[in-house]
Amino acid sequence: GGQVALQNVTLAGDTFYGDAAGAIRLSGVTLDGMATATTIGGEVDLVANSQTTLKGALILRGALVAAPEGGGYTTVIVDGAVNLSGGGRLTLTSADGGFSRLVGQGARHGVLTNLGATLDGAGQIGQGDGGLRLINLATVAADVAGATLTVYTRTTVVNNGVMKAAA
Repeated sequence: GGQVALQNVTLAGDTFYGDAAGAIRLSGVTLDGMATATTIGGEVDLVANSQTTLKGALILRGALVAAPEGGGYTTVIVDGAVNLSGGGRLTLTSADGGFSRLVGQGARHGVLTNLGATLDGAGQIGQGDGGLRLINLATVAADVAGATLTVYTRTTVVNNGVMKAAA
């Protein structure tokens, strides 16, 4: 099948549906759900060695997958208050010496409230600078055999959901 590659754009209140892994690839994109929620269906991949910024409300009906390759980083930035819902997944991965990470936006900090999605995979949530606060009301799962999902926020993590390790 075909592929849609979106680079260095802001997508506001849109719906994206990738019917196969790699069908929609994002690089340097802002998913802006401030006025109207942005919805992800199917699988949408975040390109290796890129940054994707999340704002506002994000409805995950499929998977948003951060996929590093070749020893680099794939970074997901939480800019302000971000709410995840929809029953889908935000998946961090590690491969070829690289890893993906979920961080806050600099001095403005980020608050990620997981209302109804699964944060899973292997990688890092936070970067130890106090820039990301995690409020989990759903699931955080380290579910890759032999790999680690590190929560390193250096802030209080609120967990009224499930945090688990399963492979």
